[in-house]
Amino acid sequence: MNITTVVRVALLAASCAAAAAQASDHGDHAARCKNAVMTETAEFQDIPMAGFSQNGHHHHNLLWTIHWDGQTATGSCKFHDGHFKGVEIHTHLKHSHHHKKSEHYKGEYGGFYYDRHVAKWRDPDGHVCHTCTPENGFPTRGY
Repeated sequence: MNITTVVRVALLAASCAAAAAQASDHGDHAARCKNAVMTETAEFQDIPMAGFSQNGHHHHNLLWTIHWDGQTATGSCKFHDGHFKGVEIHTHLKHSHHHKKSEHYKGEYGGFYYDRHVAKWRDPDGHVCHTCTPENGFPTRGY
């Protein structure tokens, strides 16, 4: 191996390590944001985790939306130098004409909803439900 190849391999390894660290930070930030919005913000504590969606980022802030029971709220989680700084609510809960398809199941299936992105039923906290089968009263495809 010549020196150019060694340098290229070292740069590639450093780039991969930085990308992996950034992806890990993003996952940690997303989890911290969801927890702060849904469990630490009094306005949203009674809404199931299924109502929360992360819908992007702006600079170092994660943007989120809550759609549940005909109501919508929006906001962002603020991060600075990798540290969580707080939740900012842009729009407080208000009536919305937009409804998540999962809201259709709220009363009928006790907060369980069908996630069409992975073709699985999820519990109210957003975890995949392995017992949500037609034998247990759940539609095959959620509709």
